[in-house]
Amino acid sequence: MTENYTPTSEQAAAQANETVMRSQSPVSPEQTTSTVEDIITAYPKKVAKKRAKHIVVRDGNEPTQEIQANARTTPGIITQRGCAFAGCKGVVVAPFGDCIHIVHGPVGCSYYSWLTRRNQFKPREEGQNFIHYCFTTDMNEHDIVFGGVGKLKTAIQEAYDTFHPKAITVHATCPVGLIGDDIQGAAKEMSDKLGISVMSFNCEGYKGVSQSAGHHIANNGIFKNWIGADQETEEIPGYTVNHEVRRTSC
Repeated sequence: MTENYTPTSEQAAAQANETVMRSQSPVSPEQTTSTVEDIITAYPKKVAKKRAKHIVVRDGNEPTQEIQANARTTPGIITQRGCAFAGCKGVVVAPFGDCIHIVHGPVGCSYYSWLTRRNQFKPREEGQNFIHYCFTTDMNEHDIVFGGVGKLKTAIQEAYDTFHPKAITVHATCPVGLIGDDIQGAAKEMSDKLGISVMSFNCEGYKGVSQSAGHHIANNGIFKNWIGADQETEEIPGYTVNHEVRRTSC
């Protein structure tokens, strides 16, 4: 009598992948190869050489084919994967509509992560909603050379004076990481000064090969600094996460 065999999740995934790789595509390999070549030729020569390794024409006779796409995105090339910054600010943190989210970096990064389809927020009665605003320090060449910490502190102060939010978040972009602006120190200083939570995220776009790294950075920061900090949670109906923000930075 034989025992029932249950494959592990890794084995099941490998079997499913092999099944897909061995299946026949509705498009002929010749057509697919021609399409891939057309895509590659649209890139500059140097970038095309790298991109060619990220696209594989499936061959049912070779189930061990690998797609070399799990690599850092080439700077300046827009992809569907986004970046760690997009994952942190654009996906996880920005939908908190009753907080102000300041992007420390160029205005393009702010606009890229603003009002995406994920950012759906319904404030409670008489609650705050800043979801329609785009906050940025708008870093320029001068800030890259001489640093942008002062500009960041000014932006936090102006946001607080204008809107009086209960919490502010700060999100680093690639230039901030490259020049070494101390956003954690700035966040802590302004948190102590204003008496509200000012939480910073070192989510520079180059910190991961996709948005996934940004998801981890955001979630770790929220759980470390916000979730569970409320000692007197009020009863709120509906499917919500009750939290009391505290004055700290991650």
